[in-house]
Amino acid sequence: MLLYCGWWFKLDRPLVLNTAEYYNPDTNQWTLITPMGTPRYDLGVVAYMGHIFAVGGRDGSRYQRSAEAYDPVTNTWYDVPEMVHRHSYFDIAVMNKQIFVVSLASTYLFYLLRQNNAIM
Repeated sequence: MLLYCGWWFKLDRPLVLNTAEYYNPDTNQWTLITPMGTPRYDLGVVAYMGHIFAVGGRDGSRYQRSAEAYDPVTNTWYDVPEMVHRHSYFDIAVMNKQIFVVSLASTYLFYLLRQNNAIM
C-alpha cells in the first residue's frame, strides 16, 4: 500500500488538506480513505506496526506538534501523543520499536512514541 496525505499547491500558496488516499498496485487505482483529523502539509508519514502515522507539519499558519495514526482495518484515524516540539521539513523513521523525528531546523533528536503506547 502506498499512502498520500496532505496538500497541493495552487498558484503560490499551499491548500491545506486533511485528505489521504492509498494506491493499490494490484488494481492500479488510488482510493480516498477517511480524512485525517487535522489538516496539515509538510508532515512526516511513517508505517509502524500495521498503522500509518501522520506527524507534525503545518496547518497553513503554524507548525504542528500533533500526531495521529491510521488503522487500515477500521479505516479510522486516532490521536497519538504530541511531539515535544513543533516540526516541519523533517525526516521520520522507525528504529528499535520507536518512531524518531529528526528536524532540519533543530539539532535535537526526539522520539515520538514507544512501542507500549503507540497503538491504542
